Amino acid sequence: MTRRNIFIIFGAVAILLFVGMAFVAWQFTKFNSSMRNMSFTGTDNVALAAMSDIAVDPSVYSKSELAEMRGRALLDLYKENPNLVQQRADFTKTWLHAGQLAKVLTDRDLPAGQIFNSLDFIHVPLENRTDAWKNAYCVLSNSEKIVVLSSGDTGALNCGSLRSLAIALSTTSTSSRLARDSSGVLVMIWQRARLHT
Repeated sequence: MTRRNIFIIFGAVAILLFVGMAFVAWQFTKFNSSMRNMSFTGTDNVALAAMSDIAVDPSVYSKSELAEMRGRALLDLYKENPNLVQQRADFTKTWLHAGQLAKVLTDRDLPAGQIFNSLDFIHVPLENRTDAWKNAYCVLSNSEKIVVLSSGDTGALNCGSLRSLAIALSTTSTSSRLARDSSGVLVMIWQRARLHT
């Protein structure tokens, strides 16, 4: 075997190794990206739905949904009605994101009585600026409370039209659970003192 043939063989092997390593690195990057972007499904939904008893007020659900959930084990409910479990998980996720949003805003001096679209708070991570349906929150703050409003799955809210409602809720509501107002808007009230503890 001549030197030239040995050089060609080693060169071909080196190229094959390089291409193989590049392919493995590319596949690993794709896998890593898909893991980061994975949405809540299956067991994640059941885990989030289990938290809904703490996070979500019964006013959020319809009478038929409450009747269907009453006295039912969550896993049985998931087998029979996974959409209802998904909905419970979405409400809990909305509550969690609103809480993270409120925690960040606690240290900010927002003009009292002014209502904001949560997408305007660029210092808050994007995932905490939207509810489970990727709609922005409307936020009103005063010295004692932060009011966070969500449309649920009905689309984007017009924050300007909700200012009076948010002000009224800031003086009458005290629960930190996600609740549904008589107008159909989802609301969470956070006490500023609670956020500092």
